[in-house]
Amino acid sequence: MKILLLIILILVILGLPYRTEITRYLLHTDKIENPVRFIVLSDLHNQPYGKDMHKLTEIIRREKPDAILMPGDMRGDYRDNHALRLFELLKDYPVYYVTGNHEENHTRKNDFLRDIEARGGIILDHTSRIFRKGNTCIEIGGIACQEETTPYTANEIDDTFTSGYYRILLAHLPHWMKIYGDTSCDLVVTGHAHGGQFRIPFTKIGIAAPQQGFFPKMIDGIHLVNNTHILISRGLVRHYHGIPRLYNDPEVIILDLVPESKEIPVMKGTEEG
Repeated sequence: MKILLLIILILVILGLPYRTEITRYLLHTDKIENPVRFIVLSDLHNQPYGKDMHKLTEIIRREKPDAILMPGDMRGDYRDNHALRLFELLKDYPVYYVTGNHEENHTRKNDFLRDIEARGGIILDHTSRIFRKGNTCIEIGGIACQEETTPYTANEIDDTFTSGYYRILLAHLPHWMKIYGDTSCDLVVTGHAHGGQFRIPFTKIGIAAPQQGFFPKMIDGIHLVNNTHILISRGLVRHYHGIPRLYNDPEVIILDLVPESKEIPVMKGTEEG
């Protein structure tokens, strides 16, 4: 019994989130003329990242994004100081943001959203904005996180957009994948699942995720549903209500959109941040 407990303890220690992974995706589209780089930051839950958030900001500045996408749950249950400081530090970038369930269910939701806007964040709540770079225009829309039992319809999501440009939707919940696939969005960026929180050692199999139960399927990566790519971030929080992630490091996503071609390849690579 002691040996078994020792083995379990060693496996837990080895699986703790010691690093931040940088995950890279490359998507080709004939709807743009200039390459555009986005960074996706999700599910921070007010987690500190070094002194003055430097462990995140150093990655961001090194990668030189054109804009930053945040699909929700950046604040914690009780505090938002680290999240708001991050917005301050990112004021030189366009930062597009939608609420997650932790913002929507918080009594100070409106105060937090005002604080984000005061720091330059762009809040998308059934609205969209046009991002421009050179001859490229991308319409970025967002929907606030609603109760899981009353999701938006595909038509309601499409009503968020007003142009024929490449369409990116920010939406916190990944398990509405079928609805997203019925929209006219080119790309949907989500979070929420925390990569399954625990993963079976040396695999990418998650143990559980909200609204998906045990062994969830929609916890990370890029998925193609009809003509819509759905990107799921594993998020940044290292522990949730004091429970650490295991074999499931936090994630910063680098997403490069480039012009071209008839086929849309997906390139994924990871490295340590």
